[in-house]
Amino acid sequence: MDQHSLTILEFERVLELVAARAPSALGRARVGATVPSVARGEVHRRLRETAQMRALRVRSGSLPWHGTGDVTAHLDRLRAENAWVEGQHLLQVADFAGAADRVGRAVRAAPESPDLAFHAEAIADFAPLERELRRCLSPEGEVRDDASDELLRLRRGIARTRREVVGALERLMGEGAAATAVQEAIVTLRADRYVIPVKSGGRGAVPGIVHDRSASGQTVFVEPAAVVEMNNALREQVVAEREETLHILRDLAARVRARGEELRTATAAMAALEAVWARAVYADDRGMVEPRILEEEGRLALAGARHPLLVETLGERVVPVDLDAGGEARTIVVTGPNTGGKTVVLKTAGLFVLMAQSGLHLPAEAGTALSCFADVLADIGDEQSLQQNLSTFSGHVRNIVGILGTAGPGALVLLDELGAGTDPAEGAALGVAVLEEVQRRGALTLATTHHGAIKVYASTTAGAMNAAMEFDERTLRPTYRLLAGIPGRSQAFAIAERYGLDPAVLARAREQRSVAEERLDRLMEELERERGRAAEERRELAAARAALEMERRRAGEEVAEARRRFEEAREKLRREARGVLREAEAEVKESLRQLRESRTGDAAAKAKESARRLERVAADRLALPAEAAPPPPASVAPGEKVFVNLLHSWGTVESAGEGGAVVIVGDKRVSVPLAEIAAAGAAGVPKPRPGATVARRSGQGGYAYKVPEIASTRLDLRGKRAEEALGELDRFLDAASLSGVTEVEILHGKGTGRLQEAVREALGADRRVTAFAFAPLEQGGAGITKVTLAL
Repeated sequence: MDQHSLTILEFERVLELVAARAPSALGRARVGATVPSVARGEVHRRLRETAQMRALRVRSGSLPWHGTGDVTAHLDRLRAENAWVEGQHLLQVADFAGAADRVGRAVRAAPESPDLAFHAEAIADFAPLERELRRCLSPEGEVRDDASDELLRLRRGIARTRREVVGALERLMGEGAAATAVQEAIVTLRADRYVIPVKSGGRGAVPGIVHDRSASGQTVFVEPAAVVEMNNALREQVVAEREETLHILRDLAARVRARGEELRTATAAMAALEAVWARAVYADDRGMVEPRILEEEGRLALAGARHPLLVETLGERVVPVDLDAGGEARTIVVTGPNTGGKTVVLKTAGLFVLMAQSGLHLPAEAGTALSCFADVLADIGDEQSLQQNLSTFSGHVRNIVGILGTAGPGALVLLDELGAGTDPAEGAALGVAVLEEVQRRGALTLATTHHGAIKVYASTTAGAMNAAMEFDERTLRPTYRLLAGIPGRSQAFAIAERYGLDPAVLARAREQRSVAEERLDRLMEELERERGRAAEERRELAAARAALEMERRRAGEEVAEARRRFEEAREKLRREARGVLREAEAEVKESLRQLRESRTGDAAAKAKESARRLERVAADRLALPAEAAPPPPASVAPGEKVFVNLLHSWGTVESAGEGGAVVIVGDKRVSVPLAEIAAAGAAGVPKPRPGATVARRSGQGGYAYKVPEIASTRLDLRGKRAEEALGELDRFLDAASLSGVTEVEILHGKGTGRLQEAVREALGADRRVTAFAFAPLEQGGAGITKVTLAL
């Protein structure tokens, strides 16, 4: 990846946000060294790792990271034979070994985490090493007394000898001439030997060796001759203890050295797991989604994309961006007002590519997808440099030269303020030429500009398109939303007016504009309005399509349920019929047996009666619904009324084909084979039910009206007064109930809320209604109430 682009896109700042969430310096260093991969397989693996770690965090909450850290410096010092380190450093190795062992086991035990388990498998079993280090070392890193039998013996001997020396000195200071010669009755140490403080004038009263003198010269520290041998013995024990302690440290160091390569491997594995953990925590903290990596080259499909650094400062106030680039449109020219968010769009796109190819999830909505790019090449910001004698234009040109030397298929090129910093005509011509060349090379390009000629190029060139940053004409403020397919205006006059420029100056500026420019502005205004209307129509169409698909599925489920109930009923009848037949057969057999035995007239009469009963049972019980269904018609025609056997309902044929037809039953379209259809007038088919008559009371009197057949399951009450609307609602619910419809929609809109409230109050008091709720947001939200009716 181009290092200059990584810098100006502030990729390192994103890595800093991730690294701050790593458990130790080991993970922070690994995150900081992250480089976006250009291999699709590696990118897939990194993203899977992050997703698996997020799932593990949901299941387990955390991992046992305590004790993890970078011990490679200690391992390096122990490479040499007989090398050793202090106990506290060995204790850090023990802490790391224990943490690695615990984390490795936790990850290996996690279900459905194969990519994480790959790292965990590299962590060996360090439990024996950790136990030995902790057995020999205290929590402060000191060698324990019981680290070896010899050390325990030596330390006990030292303690015993020390008590003897101190006791002898204390007795000496309390006896004879020494008692008056002692400056203070305190035993102290000088040069690792026990001494007593003696007054300079009383030196002769305490024969022995002088080891030190006080700063004032008033006191000398004397080792009395009586304890010299005892101090010598203590000194020898101390030296032996130090040698044994060093022997133990060398032995522990040898144990660590023996497993040095395993510990280095575990260090790399733990660094990798910590880096994945940091990516997962960052994604969870900011509610990010895993992007889909496309197989095709040069595509960006960003849904609700939010710049990750703006999220840190603005939070939920960041306006999300939708961007679909690639495919037929390989060059996107983003135009619009200054401070309108054009540069943010470019930086967001570039950062998303770098983040995704580094295994990071993205602050966007589900459905976000992008290709694996071979490089990201960016020219963004003011590139002037006084040290290098470069103007802003020269800086841009230098960057563009570098981009043209690298750009090719699979590259993402980001060009900010293309053609700026020089003569407008020449800058625009140069900008068009650059876009043509980059497109010829096969790269995906996002560019921002204010030049009309570049906007015209994007509007009239195959493979290129315009996109505009929306501007609110009423508030004179940008909305930061990206509108695809139309050029944007710079809005210089509107922005100047917003910031308080003298109206007279503005009026004079408007007079200076050419007629052609004014016409272009009006054209773009109209394009923006048309785009808004088209977007609204697309949303309504999508909602209608979703509703239609839901109804289609529901109708299919109802047909399947009806078929299932039919089969259950038929099987139940068969079982009952078989039981009755068995009883009748047994009765006939018994009658025949009696007839053979008695040969009487009564027995013969009984046998005949049983036979006749058996015939009646067979006729009554075996005439099952499927066998008694009305005969199907040879063909049907659109508009014909037919009876659908499975639904036991009348419907109208919408279209007919070979062997079946599409029938509208109520408000549902059902595909039905001819075998399940009966024509009007066929034997066994009920007659179509006309609209029922419903009676209503009114004061002391009453009235009746004929309920028409329901034409649609949606009632539109928008624009009606509450009294009129409630009357229509009552008649609509009558028609729906009598037609067997169980789900309807009431379209009342939002408006002031009075009609909405009146409708919902009426529904709440209506016995025909079992439930009602606002429609989902994508189907109309609070402007539509979905109603479930009792059967």
